[in-house]
Amino acid sequence: IVAIGLGLGGFLLMDTLSGQQSIFGQSQNVIGNIEGNKINANEFYKAEDALYSGSGSDIFGRRNALWSYFVEDALVQEEADALGLGVGDNEFRDLEFGQNLSPIIQTRFMNPNTRQVDRNQLNQIKEAIASDQLNPQYRAFWAHQQKEIVKERLQSKLTTLVSKAMYTPTWLA
Repeated sequence: IVAIGLGLGGFLLMDTLSGQQSIFGQSQNVIGNIEGNKINANEFYKAEDALYSGSGSDIFGRRNALWSYFVEDALVQEEADALGLGVGDNEFRDLEFGQNLSPIIQTRFMNPNTRQVDRNQLNQIKEAIASDQLNPQYRAFWAHQQKEIVKERLQSKLTTLVSKAMYTPTWLA
């Protein structure tokens, strides 16, 4: 009877200490750790829902693509922080709605007939954001897209920085 009581007590204690939210306040809802950055499962699934809701695509393929995004974002952000790189507000607005659009915006808002960016659609979205009349589900998509734009821009800056740093004159080659 004592052994059974100890076994049940140990089981309850183990469950209390290692559940989703332990009594010591440590959340066990982490699906990965990249260079010390913990990836929260809720954040991952929110991003998946925002990007792929209603999509009938392969669940493993889209989760793999999303995981690759999180890995790249963590690594790019770490390097950019170490080098002091960032994306300013004016630069970000230009990438989002200006003349120097991000490749992400260019790809997602391209008119298939003209192969040009649909500026009317972008202006409607800009006005909806300004007047706070954006659909909540689309707002989540746009918020994640903004993170993608920043990551892509920082990655572009890092790539340019490295490529410009490795110059070899023709006479030396």
